Amino acid sequence: MASTLTDISNQLADAVAAVAPSVIQVHGRRQPASGVVLGSDLVVTTTRAIGQEDGLSVRTPDAREIQAELIGWDPATHLVALRVPELSLAAAPIGAAARVGHIGIAIGRSWSNSLTASTGTVSVMGGPLPTGRGRAMRIEEIIRTTAPMHRGFAGGAFVNTDGQLLGIATATEIRGLGVVIPAAIVTKTIDSLVKHGRAKRRYLGVAGQGVPLAVGQRPATGQASGVLIVRVMDGSPAEKAGLLVGDILIAIDGQELESPDRLLDALASGTGPTSVLRVLRGGSASDIVIEVGEK
Repeated sequence: MASTLTDISNQLADAVAAVAPSVIQVHGRRQPASGVVLGSDLVVTTTRAIGQEDGLSVRTPDAREIQAELIGWDPATHLVALRVPELSLAAAPIGAAARVGHIGIAIGRSWSNSLTASTGTVSVMGGPLPTGRGRAMRIEEIIRTTAPMHRGFAGGAFVNTDGQLLGIATATEIRGLGVVIPAAIVTKTIDSLVKHGRAKRRYLGVAGQGVPLAVGQRPATGQASGVLIVRVMDGSPAEKAGLLVGDILIAIDGQELESPDRLLDALASGTGPTSVLRVLRGGSASDIVIEVGEK
Protein backbone atom coordinates (compact mmCIF):
# COMPACT_ATOMS: atom_id res chain seq x y z
CA MET A 1 0.00 0.00 0.00
CA ALA A 2 2.77 2.44 0.93
CA SER A 3 4.57 1.93 -2.37
CA THR A 4 1.29 2.43 -4.29
CA LEU A 5 0.62 5.75 -2.53
CA THR A 6 4.19 6.82 -3.15
CA ASP A 7 3.84 5.99 -6.86
CA ILE A 8 0.64 8.04 -7.08
CA SER A 9 2.25 10.92 -5.21
CA ASN A 10 5.27 10.87 -7.50
CA GLN A 11 3.07 10.80 -10.60
CA LEU A 12 1.17 13.88 -9.43
CA ALA A 13 4.43 15.69 -8.65
CA ASP A 14 5.80 14.71 -12.08
CA ALA A 15 2.66 16.10 -13.76
CA VAL A 16 3.13 19.43 -11.98
CA ALA A 17 6.81 19.53 -12.89
CA ALA A 18 6.03 18.77 -16.56
CA VAL A 19 3.77 21.80 -17.04
CA ALA A 20 5.47 24.14 -14.54
CA PRO A 21 7.69 25.85 -17.17
CA SER A 22 4.53 26.86 -19.07
CA VAL A 23 2.84 28.48 -16.05
CA ILE A 24 3.95 32.06 -15.45
CA GLN A 25 3.05 35.07 -13.31
CA VAL A 26 1.05 37.95 -14.81
CA HIS A 27 1.26 41.52 -13.50
CA GLY A 28 -1.55 43.93 -14.27
CA ARG A 29 -2.99 44.63 -10.84
CA ARG A 30 -1.56 45.06 -7.35
CA GLN A 31 -1.91 41.33 -6.76
CA PRO A 32 -0.37 39.21 -9.52
CA ALA A 33 -2.22 36.26 -11.03
CA SER A 34 -1.18 33.37 -13.24
CA GLY A 35 -1.00 32.72 -16.97
CA VAL A 36 -0.38 29.76 -19.26
CA VAL A 37 1.85 29.73 -22.32
CA LEU A 38 -0.03 28.62 -25.44
CA GLY A 39 2.52 29.60 -28.09
CA SER A 40 6.01 30.99 -28.62
CA ASP A 41 4.85 34.49 -27.64
CA LEU A 42 1.25 33.84 -26.60
CA VAL A 43 -0.11 33.71 -23.05
CA VAL A 44 -3.66 33.14 -21.82
CA THR A 45 -4.88 34.49 -18.51
CA THR A 46 -8.16 35.87 -17.12
CA THR A 47 -9.48 39.36 -16.48
CA ARG A 48 -8.65 38.87 -12.79
CA ALA A 49 -5.02 39.36 -13.81
CA ILE A 50 -5.41 42.68 -15.60
CA GLY A 51 -6.81 46.05 -14.58
CA GLN A 52 -5.68 48.10 -17.55
CA GLU A 53 -4.52 47.76 -21.13
CA ASP A 54 -1.01 49.08 -20.59
CA GLY A 55 1.67 48.44 -18.00
CA LEU A 56 1.21 44.70 -18.36
CA SER A 57 4.10 42.32 -17.78
CA VAL A 58 4.87 38.71 -17.01
CA ARG A 59 7.43 37.04 -14.79
CA THR A 60 8.80 33.76 -16.06
CA PRO A 61 9.78 30.77 -13.90
CA ASP A 62 13.43 31.83 -14.29
CA ALA A 63 12.51 35.30 -12.93
CA ARG A 64 12.70 37.26 -16.21
CA GLU A 65 10.44 40.33 -16.32
CA ILE A 66 8.98 40.85 -19.80
CA GLN A 67 6.53 43.51 -20.98
CA ALA A 68 3.25 42.13 -22.36
CA GLU A 69 0.81 43.49 -24.92
CA LEU A 70 -2.93 42.99 -24.63
CA ILE A 71 -4.26 41.27 -27.77
CA GLY A 72 -7.86 41.15 -26.60
CA TRP A 73 -10.26 39.80 -24.02
CA ASP A 74 -13.60 38.01 -24.16
CA PRO A 75 -16.43 39.39 -21.99
CA ALA A 76 -18.23 36.02 -21.96
CA THR A 77 -15.42 33.73 -20.75
CA HIS A 78 -13.27 36.52 -19.21
CA LEU A 79 -10.27 35.01 -20.98
CA VAL A 80 -7.42 37.32 -21.99
CA ALA A 81 -4.82 36.86 -24.73
CA LEU A 82 -1.42 38.48 -24.22
CA ARG A 83 1.46 38.87 -26.67
CA VAL A 84 4.83 38.47 -24.93
CA PRO A 85 7.88 38.92 -27.21
CA GLU A 86 10.98 36.87 -26.48
CA LEU A 87 9.08 34.59 -24.12
CA SER A 88 10.95 31.47 -25.26
CA LEU A 89 8.93 29.02 -23.19
CA ALA A 90 7.28 25.78 -24.24
CA ALA A 91 3.52 25.80 -24.74
CA ALA A 92 1.45 23.72 -22.36
CA PRO A 93 0.37 20.45 -24.04
CA ILE A 94 -3.39 20.05 -24.54
CA GLY A 95 -4.97 16.88 -23.18
CA ALA A 96 -8.15 15.00 -24.00
CA ALA A 97 -11.41 16.40 -22.65
CA ALA A 98 -11.96 16.03 -18.92
CA ARG A 99 -14.45 13.51 -17.58
CA VAL A 100 -16.31 13.48 -14.29
CA GLY A 101 -14.21 11.54 -11.79
CA HIS A 102 -10.84 12.41 -13.32
CA ILE A 103 -8.15 13.68 -11.00
CA GLY A 104 -7.17 17.24 -11.88
CA ILE A 105 -4.39 19.49 -10.64
CA ALA A 106 -4.68 23.28 -10.51
CA ILE A 107 -1.28 24.94 -10.99
CA GLY A 108 -0.48 28.61 -10.55
CA ARG A 109 2.09 31.07 -9.31
CA SER A 110 1.98 32.59 -5.83
CA TRP A 111 2.66 36.28 -5.08
CA SER A 112 6.38 35.39 -4.79
CA ASN A 113 6.34 33.55 -8.15
CA SER A 114 6.65 30.21 -6.39
CA LEU A 115 4.88 27.27 -7.96
CA THR A 116 1.62 26.37 -6.21
CA ALA A 117 -0.57 23.35 -6.85
CA SER A 118 -3.88 21.95 -5.63
CA THR A 119 -5.37 18.54 -6.39
CA GLY A 120 -9.02 17.49 -6.65
CA THR A 121 -11.48 15.66 -8.83
CA VAL A 122 -13.55 16.77 -11.79
CA SER A 123 -16.88 16.88 -9.99
CA VAL A 124 -19.23 18.35 -12.61
CA MET A 125 -19.12 18.96 -16.35
CA GLY A 126 -21.94 21.35 -17.04
CA GLY A 127 -23.23 24.55 -18.50
CA PRO A 128 -24.06 26.85 -20.01
CA LEU A 129 -23.01 29.42 -17.39
CA PRO A 130 -24.50 32.92 -17.85
CA THR A 131 -21.86 35.66 -17.52
CA GLY A 132 -21.23 39.28 -18.46
CA ARG A 133 -23.29 42.36 -17.76
CA GLY A 134 -26.85 41.42 -16.93
CA ARG A 135 -25.73 37.80 -17.43
CA ALA A 136 -26.38 38.39 -21.12
CA MET A 137 -23.46 36.20 -22.24
CA ARG A 138 -22.57 32.63 -21.46
CA ILE A 139 -19.83 30.03 -21.35
CA GLU A 140 -21.03 26.96 -23.22
CA GLU A 141 -19.47 24.51 -20.76
CA ILE A 142 -17.48 24.63 -17.53
CA ILE A 143 -15.57 22.19 -15.36
CA ARG A 144 -16.24 22.28 -11.63
CA THR A 145 -13.62 20.77 -9.36
CA THR A 146 -12.96 20.05 -5.70
CA ALA A 147 -9.40 21.40 -6.03
CA PRO A 148 -9.17 24.46 -3.72
CA MET A 149 -7.86 27.61 -5.42
CA HIS A 150 -6.83 31.00 -4.02
CA ARG A 151 -6.90 34.18 -6.15
CA GLY A 152 -3.37 33.59 -7.46
CA PHE A 153 -4.61 30.52 -9.35
CA ALA A 154 -6.70 32.77 -11.65
CA GLY A 155 -5.40 32.21 -15.19
CA GLY A 156 -3.41 29.16 -14.14
CA ALA A 157 -3.45 25.65 -15.56
CA PHE A 158 -5.76 22.79 -14.69
CA VAL A 159 -4.07 19.60 -15.87
CA ASN A 160 -4.53 15.85 -15.86
CA THR A 161 -2.16 13.37 -14.23
CA ASP A 162 0.05 13.43 -17.34
CA GLY A 163 0.55 17.19 -17.07
CA GLN A 164 -1.70 17.93 -20.06
CA LEU A 165 -3.98 20.96 -20.06
CA LEU A 166 -7.63 20.29 -19.27
CA GLY A 167 -8.54 23.94 -18.88
CA ILE A 168 -7.78 27.35 -17.40
CA ALA A 169 -8.52 28.01 -13.74
CA THR A 170 -10.67 31.02 -12.85
CA ALA A 171 -10.27 30.99 -9.04
CA THR A 172 -14.03 31.50 -8.74
CA GLU A 173 -16.45 29.09 -7.12
CA ILE A 174 -19.98 27.83 -7.59
CA ARG A 175 -21.41 26.16 -4.49
CA GLY A 176 -17.96 25.45 -3.13
CA LEU A 177 -16.54 23.97 -6.33
CA GLY A 178 -13.82 25.74 -8.32
CA VAL A 179 -14.64 26.80 -11.89
CA VAL A 180 -12.38 25.87 -14.81
CA ILE A 181 -12.88 26.80 -18.47
CA PRO A 182 -12.33 23.68 -20.65
CA ALA A 183 -9.31 23.67 -22.96
CA ALA A 184 -11.47 23.34 -26.10
CA ILE A 185 -13.27 26.60 -25.30
CA VAL A 186 -9.98 28.25 -24.33
CA THR A 187 -8.26 27.44 -27.62
CA LYS A 188 -11.28 28.46 -29.70
CA THR A 189 -11.61 31.77 -27.83
CA ILE A 190 -7.91 32.62 -27.90
CA ASP A 191 -7.66 31.76 -31.61
CA SER A 192 -10.50 34.21 -32.28
CA LEU A 193 -8.87 36.91 -30.14
CA VAL A 194 -5.57 36.49 -31.99
CA LYS A 195 -7.19 36.55 -35.44
CA HIS A 196 -9.84 39.19 -34.89
CA GLY A 197 -9.04 40.99 -31.62
CA ARG A 198 -12.35 39.76 -30.22
CA ALA A 199 -14.29 36.54 -29.75
CA LYS A 200 -16.72 36.23 -32.65
CA ARG A 201 -20.19 34.96 -31.77
CA ARG A 202 -23.09 34.27 -34.10
CA TYR A 203 -26.47 35.80 -33.37
CA LEU A 204 -29.91 36.23 -34.94
CA GLY A 205 -31.23 39.29 -33.10
CA VAL A 206 -34.36 37.80 -31.55
CA ALA A 207 -35.73 37.36 -28.05
CA GLY A 208 -37.66 34.16 -27.49
CA GLN A 209 -39.24 31.86 -24.98
CA GLY A 210 -40.02 28.17 -24.93
CA VAL A 211 -43.55 27.27 -25.97
CA PRO A 212 -45.33 23.89 -26.21
CA LEU A 213 -46.34 22.76 -29.68
CA ALA A 214 -49.82 21.57 -30.49
CA VAL A 215 -50.00 17.95 -31.63
CA GLY A 216 -50.67 19.04 -35.19
CA GLN A 217 -47.62 21.34 -35.17
CA ARG A 218 -45.12 18.77 -34.05
CA PRO A 219 -42.51 17.60 -36.57
CA ALA A 220 -42.13 13.93 -37.44
CA THR A 221 -39.61 13.62 -34.61
CA GLY A 222 -42.35 14.26 -32.06
CA GLN A 223 -40.66 17.44 -30.84
CA ALA A 224 -42.93 18.83 -28.11
CA SER A 225 -41.79 22.47 -27.92
CA GLY A 226 -40.17 25.27 -29.87
CA VAL A 227 -38.95 28.85 -29.42
CA LEU A 228 -41.60 31.55 -29.74
CA ILE A 229 -40.19 34.85 -31.04
CA VAL A 230 -41.36 37.67 -28.77
CA ARG A 231 -39.08 40.37 -30.15
CA VAL A 232 -37.13 41.04 -33.34
CA MET A 233 -34.32 43.60 -33.01
CA ASP A 234 -34.21 46.48 -35.49
CA GLY A 235 -31.65 45.99 -38.24
CA SER A 236 -30.85 42.46 -37.05
CA PRO A 237 -30.25 39.41 -39.25
CA ALA A 238 -33.66 38.13 -38.12
CA GLU A 239 -35.43 41.29 -39.33
CA LYS A 240 -33.59 41.21 -42.65
CA ALA A 241 -34.60 37.57 -43.13
CA GLY A 242 -38.26 38.40 -42.54
CA LEU A 243 -38.77 36.72 -39.15
CA LEU A 244 -41.81 38.03 -37.26
CA VAL A 245 -42.99 38.23 -33.68
CA GLY A 246 -45.20 35.15 -33.21
CA ASP A 247 -43.08 32.87 -35.39
CA ILE A 248 -42.01 29.64 -33.70
CA LEU A 249 -38.50 28.34 -34.37
CA ILE A 250 -38.37 24.56 -34.32
CA ALA A 251 -34.94 23.83 -35.82
CA ILE A 252 -31.72 25.42 -37.01
CA ASP A 253 -29.44 23.59 -39.44
CA GLY A 254 -31.27 20.38 -38.64
CA GLN A 255 -30.93 20.73 -34.85
CA GLU A 256 -34.20 20.74 -32.94
CA LEU A 257 -34.90 23.88 -30.92
CA GLU A 258 -36.91 23.12 -27.81
CA SER A 259 -35.77 26.11 -25.74
CA PRO A 260 -33.88 29.43 -26.07
CA ASP A 261 -30.84 27.72 -24.50
CA ARG A 262 -30.78 25.18 -27.33
CA LEU A 263 -30.85 28.04 -29.84
CA LEU A 264 -27.90 29.76 -28.17
CA ASP A 265 -25.96 26.49 -28.02
CA ALA A 266 -26.63 25.81 -31.72
CA LEU A 267 -25.44 29.29 -32.68
CA ALA A 268 -22.31 28.93 -30.54
CA SER A 269 -21.37 25.60 -32.11
CA GLY A 270 -22.28 26.56 -35.67
CA THR A 271 -19.98 27.83 -38.38
CA GLY A 272 -20.39 29.64 -41.64
CA PRO A 273 -22.16 32.86 -42.59
CA THR A 274 -25.65 31.38 -43.09
CA SER A 275 -28.04 29.02 -41.34
CA VAL A 276 -31.35 27.40 -42.25
CA LEU A 277 -34.21 27.99 -39.81
CA ARG A 278 -37.30 25.78 -39.69
CA VAL A 279 -40.13 28.13 -38.77
CA LEU A 280 -43.79 27.63 -37.89
CA ARG A 281 -45.99 30.50 -39.06
CA GLY A 282 -49.77 30.44 -39.23
CA GLY A 283 -49.87 26.69 -38.71
CA SER A 284 -47.48 25.76 -41.55
CA ALA A 285 -43.74 25.11 -41.49
CA SER A 286 -41.18 26.55 -43.89
CA ASP A 287 -37.41 26.92 -44.17
CA ILE A 288 -35.82 30.35 -44.07
CA VAL A 289 -32.18 30.93 -44.99
CA ILE A 290 -30.70 33.60 -42.72
CA GLU A 291 -27.36 35.38 -42.91
CA VAL A 292 -26.18 35.07 -39.32
CA GLY A 293 -24.62 38.14 -37.72
CA GLU A 294 -21.76 38.56 -35.27
CA LYS A 295 -22.23 39.79 -31.74
